[in-house]
Amino acid sequence: MSTSGVNLPPTQWKILLIDDDLDNLGVVQQYFSFLGAGVKTACDGIEGLQVLEDYKPTLIMLDLSMPRMDGWQMLKEIRANPGTKSLPVIALTAHAMEGDREKVLEAGFDTYISKPIILPSLISIIETLTAGASTRESAVAKQNDAPQPGTSEPTPGIEEPGPMTSAPKPVEQAKPSEEPHASQQS
Repeated sequence: MSTSGVNLPPTQWKILLIDDDLDNLGVVQQYFSFLGAGVKTACDGIEGLQVLEDYKPTLIMLDLSMPRMDGWQMLKEIRANPGTKSLPVIALTAHAMEGDREKVLEAGFDTYISKPIILPSLISIIETLTAGASTRESAVAKQNDAPQPGTSEPTPGIEEPGPMTSAPKPVEQAKPSEEPHASQQS
């Protein structure tokens, strides 16, 4: 983890995102790429460790439940490696249960985010982690202060990306005064 105490701008972030849900990978990767961050992805812990051999991220976002190697085991591997042990790691999970946050922090994750991910509030958490937050609780406090689903405020100075898909084209309908064509009569 950086100890500079200075927030890195998103254009200097190098994120490793590990999640077996391809939709989550795509949306988060597209969002952070839009902000100028470098993003590499992997679909499970084994693939994530392979990416770490050549990619030195500023932080890792790690799903807890994945096939082959889950996030819990990958975190153990990350913390056991001298080259990666100090990287900030954010736990991602769709299974938010009471007591999970405490388990995640005790296991060595820097913070915990439940899915669906509120992307603008995630920026605040990442800023805290990349600025060298002195404790994991600083990042958790940022998360607790973040807007809840449906109440999200835009991040100042950052325009939100548009929809991920284009809107359907309107269907032209016949005007009531027009006569139907012969092929349309029954």
